[in-house]
Amino acid sequence: MLQALATSLSWFVGRFRSEKGSGSPIDEEQIFNGANSAAIAVEVRDQDNIYEWSVAKVRAGRKGRTHRN
Repeated sequence: MLQALATSLSWFVGRFRSEKGSGSPIDEEQIFNGANSAAIAVEVRDQDNIYEWSVAKVRAGRKGRTHRN
């Protein structure tokens, strides 16, 4: 879980610094249970705002589908 948070925050910081900035990728070894894809979604709230972002990875040569609840 901490690795997922670190990965998602690296993308947040990368995009905060530059519109085309990037962060740490999700490794294919982190896609479990025979799934074709994985996603990390983060939601942060303060009194007035909600901030959301997500990072996804699809295995090479596979079709993946991610969705948010």
